[in-house]
Amino acid sequence: MQGRNPGDSCRIVGTKWGGSAHFEMSGAFLGAGEGGSWIGMAAGWIMERATRTLTIPYACVFHVPERGGYLARFGDPESAVGAPVYVDITTIPTWTGRSAHVVDLDLDLVRERDGRVTVLDEDEFAANSARLDYPAEVIAAARHSLGEVRAMIIERAGPFGAGLTELFAPLRATP
Repeated sequence: MQGRNPGDSCRIVGTKWGGSAHFEMSGAFLGAGEGGSWIGMAAGWIMERATRTLTIPYACVFHVPERGGYLARFGDPESAVGAPVYVDITTIPTWTGRSAHVVDLDLDLVRERDGRVTVLDEDEFAANSARLDYPAEVIAAARHSLGEVRAMIIERAGPFGAGLTELFAPLRATP
């Protein structure tokens, strides 16, 4: 990835449709692979939300895809807290320098520790689609991404497969 080297500080910035702030967080660029970029955050990382700031007690690795309409967060497999996989359905991420930008489209997927995959916030998606006037192509793209990502999570394909352990090593070494 041009302009991003392992260890570089990166930001992930999410807005809602229409441009209002939703979340922002910083981490370290870990590299590229599986069709996107990996950004890591050591335990104690900060997520700035529009309404509050959260301190997350476990390490996470984010996958920012090159082409997919999602942002995936993988919790540290050695941690007993947090869902192992949490995915926001978004617009296709764009990069400006060291900042990845997405528009969060409300729908979320979670793979629980017991392997169940759950879709969250369908009611929020329906309400915001109408209230914020999502274009038909955005609605269709979000639904397509939801189905595609759900299948990858269930099949443990692509970035949702095994092999993330090595990405957590530098995050665990961070004081």
